Amino acid sequence: MKTPSRTAFTLVELLVVIAITGILIAMLLPAVQQVREAARRTSCLNNMRQLALSAHLFHDSNRRFPPSAVGGEDKSIGFGPARGGYITWPTFLLPFLDQEQLANKIDFNYSAYVSDATGQHDSLSGEHPSNVSDQVNKFASTHAPPLFSCPSVAKRFEQGEHKDYAINVGGQLPWYPFNRDGNGMGFLDSHIGIKEVKDGTSNTFLFLERKRYDGRNPKNNTRVNPFLWSSFKHNGQVLYGYKADEPDIIATFRVGKHWRAPSSDHSEGVNVAMCDGSTRFLSDAVTFIPYRATFTRSGGEVKVVQFGD
Repeated sequence: MKTPSRTAFTLVELLVVIAITGILIAMLLPAVQQVREAARRTSCLNNMRQLALSAHLFHDSNRRFPPSAVGGEDKSIGFGPARGGYITWPTFLLPFLDQEQLANKIDFNYSAYVSDATGQHDSLSGEHPSNVSDQVNKFASTHAPPLFSCPSVAKRFEQGEHKDYAINVGGQLPWYPFNRDGNGMGFLDSHIGIKEVKDGTSNTFLFLERKRYDGRNPKNNTRVNPFLWSSFKHNGQVLYGYKADEPDIIATFRVGKHWRAPSSDHSEGVNVAMCDGSTRFLSDAVTFIPYRATFTRSGGEVKVVQFGD
């Protein structure tokens, strides 16, 4: 007699297949996540390349790179001499990013806008009551073009009101006191041209990532990088970092671990744009002294960041 053929799996065989499938999925997921993050990082690099190109177009028209912020000073408002509501560097790049309509909505006689209540101040001229002046530039301040946003950064706050990039202010603390002689590429009312980048445009940072929320304290992810608005704490600038409880700027680089340092949600580093328009990925394992040297435009340092290391 013939033995009847079996047409179904046994329970043991089914469990084995499920287990093998689960193992394969578990093995594939990290690879899929890595591919996705690689794509996001490339998209972020492209954003920075566009920002660097627009900065050069601005330079061609104005013989200088954009300042980090423009405005007067009013010691009676905000913390120290920093004037809350300064309008910052993205404003100047908008016309060179096919965003003329948005740029035309900005009125430099008034402060920028931020939804945080601490950002509501009078106009720069001081002629208008509190809150009114901020509303004038509310639309422009809350409609940041997508290229100002890194696709890897968790979007925990209002979309369109924050950015994930900052201009290199150098190796000083230019906001307290709020001076106009930083050794980087952008500070209050700066007029830095290519001829002043004596260390070489390929050896000097122009833009670095500075994600929109403060990741140093996971329980207090405060917003730190509004699109247009600037004050003592939020001014779209970045340097190599310092600790609030130390008198000197720190001598290590750890992404997102120190005040004003670059930060991102990429793994093990940040994207940067150089003054020559090139873009690169900067590892957070970089040696500090060359890293610090790459922030200054005319420090005369021999050693600068070697991105291939």
